[in-house]
Amino acid sequence: MKPPTLLLLLLATAFAAQSTAPAQTLPAACGPSSVHFKVKTSGSGSIPAPTAGNATIVVIEDQLQLRPGHVSCFRCASTIRLGMDGQWLTATRGFSHAFLSIPAGDHHFCAAGAGYAIFPPPLDSLMTLHVDAGKTYFLQTRLTLYSDYGVFLLDLSNINADEGLYLTATTTPTTFILKK
Repeated sequence: MKPPTLLLLLLATAFAAQSTAPAQTLPAACGPSSVHFKVKTSGSGSIPAPTAGNATIVVIEDQLQLRPGHVSCFRCASTIRLGMDGQWLTATRGFSHAFLSIPAGDHHFCAAGAGYAIFPPPLDSLMTLHVDAGKTYFLQTRLTLYSDYGVFLLDLSNINADEGLYLTATTTPTTFILKK
């Protein structure tokens, strides 16, 4: 077999194997795959104080490419849903943030995209976090393009208060409604 023919055969086999892979199921920390949000960014707002027995979570979608003074990235403004303990709680879009009030304790978080304009879509990102009542925590989602490989990576992490306060001050709050 000639080298170009062998290469085409190998590529076709790899594509066929990829296209017959089972459908991705979301991890237990996420919510149902059928839940989607319509997200709007507008206005400003201060971080709410934690309510009795709860912690405040500030979810920040930090798209480096969308920060002021950086090169614009038209594919980076994707909606990212945040789930906790098996249900979706909020969503962000682009360089934005949202607030949550959650009970104290150990929680399993999931960040997953919805309606990506990119292919292949990045995998979901997971983390576990113990939160104490009366405290504020900052979770950062970041969709990063690795141009050398042509892929995006979605990362969810707990960031320090200084970085969280800075990013909250420079991003736009989101409001969302559940899509039917």
